[in-house]
Amino acid sequence: MKAIAVLFFLGISFAAEPAKHSATFIDHEKVSAAFVKGGTIYDHGQQILDALAQDRYGIAVSNLRYANPNVKAIALASEAGGPYYEASKENLIERKYPLTRIIPAVIDRRPGMPIDPKVKEFLRYILSREGQEAAVRDGRYLPITKETVAEQLKKLD
Repeated sequence: MKAIAVLFFLGISFAAEPAKHSATFIDHEKVSAAFVKGGTIYDHGQQILDALAQDRYGIAVSNLRYANPNVKAIALASEAGGPYYEASKENLIERKYPLTRIIPAVIDRRPGMPIDPKVKEFLRYILSREGQEAAVRDGRYLPITKETVAEQLKKLD
């Protein structure tokens, strides 16, 4: 019997009028990984599934990119009775799989005031085909749907 893993994905979304707060940008690799002997990065998501593979009765939450033959992802439903969705890339991108999270881009501006043109251009790049391809190439993210891109672009106008 394989151990069970619940998998999630990362996407990008935007808040139209974010709450007042400040953000500190940090290096994902430094906060989400441990360093092992020799200075090699051992990502926390990989650590979770490696440990899970050793416990046939275990259950864990990790990222789809760490899936391997030693653990089994389970189908989940948002409501009792289903529908149940497998943790496939397609279901994650379409947000059918209920355990997902987003990576928001938060901007600080007064309500009713225009977005700084440089910030607006950067956000448009993230939402562009090129920006989405760059996010996927990074290996830690999945693209967002065309419908989500359209919704987010409206927030920039």
